[in-house]
Formats: sequence, C-alpha cells, structure tokens
Amino acid sequence: MLRAMRADRVAFWDTMLILLPMAGGLLPLFAVWLAGGFEDFVWVGEYVTPAQAFGILGAICYPVAALLYVRTRSDMILGADSVGWPTAPGRLEEWDVRPYLTAYLGRLNAVTAHYSYELEGQRYEGELMAFGPSRLRNSDALDRVRATYRPGTDVTLRHDPHRPDLAVLVAGDAFARERLPRVWVLLAAPIVLSIVVALIHW
Repeated sequence: MLRAMRADRVAFWDTMLILLPMAGGLLPLFAVWLAGGFEDFVWVGEYVTPAQAFGILGAICYPVAALLYVRTRSDMILGADSVGWPTAPGRLEEWDVRPYLTAYLGRLNAVTAHYSYELEGQRYEGELMAFGPSRLRNSDALDRVRATYRPGTDVTLRHDPHRPDLAVLVAGDAFARERLPRVWVLLAAPIVLSIVVALIHW
C-alpha cells in the first residue's frame, strides 16, 4: 500500500515535470494577451508596459521555477522515504566537498561522492549523496556531512528495496529544499520588474 502511494506521488510529479514548465511559460503570455496587454506591442523602438514586462519575463522565469519546484517535490518525497529504506554496508571510493563562488547564488559547495556496495552477491555503484541538488549552500547539515565522511572509508548506505541500484549516502530530505529560494526569486522577478517599469513610466 505504502509502495503504491509513493509510486503514485512520484509518478504525479514526473508528469508535472513536463506539464508545469509548459504551463508556466504559456500562462503569463496568455493572461497578458487576454487582458489586451499586447495590442500595441512592438519588438523595437518602444518601451514595454508593466503588463508586457510581466508577461515576457514570466514566460522566461516561470518555466524554470516550475522545473526547480517539481524536482524539489520529488526529492522531498524520495528523501523522506529513504529514511525507512534498508541499510547496506558500502565503501566510499571518492568523496569531495569543494567550495566555489558564483555570480548569482553566492558561495556554493560542489559535492562529489562515489561509492560501491553489494546486495545478494551483486555489486552496485552509486553517486547520490542525498536527494537534492549537487551544489549546496553552507549549512549545519552540510558541515555535519563534511565532518563525517572520508574517502576510502566504510559507510552505511540506504537503498530502495524495490530498486537495488538506487542508494543514497545521507538519507532524509535535509538537502531537498535547497532549490526553493531560487524558486521564490524566479517567481518574484516578473512582478518586481513590472513594478519597476510602472515606476519608470509614472
């Protein structure tokens, strides 16, 4: 029963991975067009109105926000479920947390993990540190992970009982919400730009 419920939830968000970004790209344009916002629109030589600014930037930002949100929801579901998965002994062949600086997101950490494990005599390999993005911000959770693991050490993994090739080093959804601040920024950007355009033409 629980397996069927999880499969249904994951399948739902897998479907949304296609539909929601499409809707996010079309709806802002359609809403502005329906309200008559594009009647006097020209590509060059004229300033855009607040409604046009919202529609155009919304068509750019909202599909990306939708994509990130759907991936976040899937990671949250799988991360929460992974806490109850059976454990398996493994070996951490490669491990690195490398900080670097980005222009838009500030300081992030690129996490590299490669491990091997055996189930019923079959050897598997994996690279999933946790459900969530592989580029992570500094946090207490990341500090604990960084202090816990070393390359070449034995580790305890959790694996999907129905998919033995799917394992995770750090169970839970602690890192699954890392994308959410980016989602909120992308959702707010078209609204902020339309307000700025309105103030310019005030």
